[in-house]
Amino acid sequence: MRYTMLKKSTTPEEVVELLNEMLKLDYEATKKFIETKVSCNENLANNSLIQVDGYSEKDGYLVGPLGFLNGIFGDNEYGYGCICAVYEDKNLVKFECNSNLKDNVD
Repeated sequence: MRYTMLKKSTTPEEVVELLNEMLKLDYEATKKFIETKVSCNENLANNSLIQVDGYSEKDGYLVGPLGFLNGIFGDNEYGYGCICAVYEDKNLVKFECNSNLKDNVD
């Protein structure tokens, strides 16, 4: 078993690096993990830090790992978190840390 020292702080870039390592080690598990969303109540949905999908009649509010991670590191003026999953043709290809996502806003 590998032991590491407890880190006192972690940057978004370090989280992205670890997510990309996880993706290389086990693509299917990482994809399922990162795309997992669970129902949550309105109190969590109204939290100012954790990002939660908008309400739908079918699913209610949903929260997932990226919403939680972006709650730790914050979002930009457009409400986008700095950690994002990058897809090409519906395939997860990598994770990125992007603090300026203005180009992705219509």
